[in-house]
Amino acid sequence: MAALDAPLDALALLAPPSGQALDEPLVALSLGLKSLARAVQFARDQGQDVERIPPGLYRLGGIFGHPCAMGPALGTTPARLVCGADDQGLQALLPYASRGLPLEQLSNSDIHLELRAEPLRRRYGEQLQRLAALAPMAMSQLSQDNPIFDRALGDTVHGMTDEALAIVQDLDKLRIDATASSQRSALEVEFGISFRSKSSWLAQVAEDVVANQAKAPALFWRLPKDASIASFRYQGSTRGRDAIQASLSGLAEGYTDHEGLPESLRKDLGSLIKLMFAFEPALMVSASGELTPRLGAEFGTGPLDAALRNQQKWSVIGFQAPSNPTKEALGLLARLINHASLKAVAKKNSLDPKWLPRAKLRPAPNLAPGAEQLELVLPAGLLDKADSTIKHKDFRLFVAVVPEGEITWLFSGPSEAVIRERAKMLLKGSGTLAERTDLELLKTEKAFSGGFLQARSVLGSLAPDISKKVLSVLDATQHHGETPAFFFASASKTGAGVEMHSSLVIPKELIQDGAAAAAAASF
Repeated sequence: MAALDAPLDALALLAPPSGQALDEPLVALSLGLKSLARAVQFARDQGQDVERIPPGLYRLGGIFGHPCAMGPALGTTPARLVCGADDQGLQALLPYASRGLPLEQLSNSDIHLELRAEPLRRRYGEQLQRLAALAPMAMSQLSQDNPIFDRALGDTVHGMTDEALAIVQDLDKLRIDATASSQRSALEVEFGISFRSKSSWLAQVAEDVVANQAKAPALFWRLPKDASIASFRYQGSTRGRDAIQASLSGLAEGYTDHEGLPESLRKDLGSLIKLMFAFEPALMVSASGELTPRLGAEFGTGPLDAALRNQQKWSVIGFQAPSNPTKEALGLLARLINHASLKAVAKKNSLDPKWLPRAKLRPAPNLAPGAEQLELVLPAGLLDKADSTIKHKDFRLFVAVVPEGEITWLFSGPSEAVIRERAKMLLKGSGTLAERTDLELLKTEKAFSGGFLQARSVLGSLAPDISKKVLSVLDATQHHGETPAFFFASASKTGAGVEMHSSLVIPKELIQDGAAAAAAASF
């Protein structure tokens, strides 16, 4: 009797148009029927108590304890079966479920979930306004009795409160769509957030990026071929950045002043924050991958050492901007890490100063002319000072800035050799993403940001005992979890508003591996 090719609808009502408050949402489920008469006869044949009620509706005794009714419908089927969580839900939602919702132009996707903001505003608008009035109480709890910090805290709390209220007023709907695409042989999942107006910072930022969307740029295809995760991002919005930077700088300056740290440290920290917020390249690309073979002797034997050993990766970031600001930022970071005043802070908090991280910045002409390299050392004693029986070793991370004309490259890895090898390969143009044949979607899809990831790499970054089990299961699958999945972020204008959407494309090979892995793990 059921029309299996028609949509199966689920709906919930938070606040009726009358404005009457509900203790809990009214919920209903609606199923398309091929024939009302045949469905009624089938229900009677199954022993259901079927009662005819005007106008032309039939009420059932109940299905799985829930009240249900059948009646004529509009849309793709002549009739519908509607079941409510209770009698109130069935009575309130039956007309819309059978004659309104079937005519809604929601989506062509196989699965569509939509949350509309207007009922939420009607139901919870007053409560949100009252919560916003509690902002001064939050400020009093976080106050440090420092005028610089407290002023910045006030700006931050009030700014966040105003933004939250503006988002509530701008918001139109949230949606999730999922489609099994035969053209791409993949499952496509899209998340969307629509704004009906643009009074909030978030909606304005979304509108700004609409014009900055394109396919993966040429710089992206220069990234290393063996990357397990890679992405690109075009220039974002600078709207509101000065205000955010001023608040963050004020919080940092006020807190360090409250802690009695010297002016030189506060100045360096403020300069670093300013540089970070001034950084907005026209284009940025990034990639990371596993080290093969992995390092071993550089690590100790403790559980934290094992976790660090499990996270051995190389990474590279490229951006269309001069290298001097990045070099300056690394210099400031090194000075902050090595600042002598931090020893006093460590002692004040019962921490041995010898456990503090150390940093060293030096020229790296072996990488490229004008290159600089930062060595960050995490002392062995900091890894597990509670257990002296474990033989720890200092953990080292190397970060190098390599200029290449108008492009700046930032490499990182656990050894100088890794940095040197990666820089050499990239600058020579050998072994690049352009040589791969499994990334064609990135050559056609336009977005503000996008990229790919391999499930194997993500799962391999879990805790050592978990990742070992997961990877052993993936090893037994057909594609070993190495088929790339794609992700994109974009925005589009919608009349007076704007919509932000992000999507994930999961190829059938990855789904097959996931199903096989789940089946293997269940036995």
